[in-house]
Amino acid sequence: MYFSQKVAELYCCIMIKIDRIHSLSDLQADPERLLKHLNQTGQPEKLTVGDHEAVLLSPEAYAALIDEVERARSLAVIDTSVRQIEAGQCRPMRQVVQGMIDRAQANVK
Repeated sequence: MYFSQKVAELYCCIMIKIDRIHSLSDLQADPERLLKHLNQTGQPEKLTVGDHEAVLLSPEAYAALIDEVERARSLAVIDTSVRQIEAGQCRPMRQVVQGMIDRAQANVK
């Protein structure tokens, strides 16, 4: 089995539903309440200013999200590597290094 399924599962987990929406004036009126709730729940909240939107995350939620994205990217690279190995698109490391040495020596001469 390839890692693709796990990558897809991680990306599905990254999809976040945002139920709480606030205007910039809400944040300006009582920033402590809004930020306290954000940090207590760990859930994202949408901030709107006219037609513009932004998502607020607690530092912990942001770090967890970044960790998940990095994990998904790593699994995607592993998946690609496994497929390339199985397709015979790779060479042994010794062969690669020797080729580099040979090219470097040829350039010196």
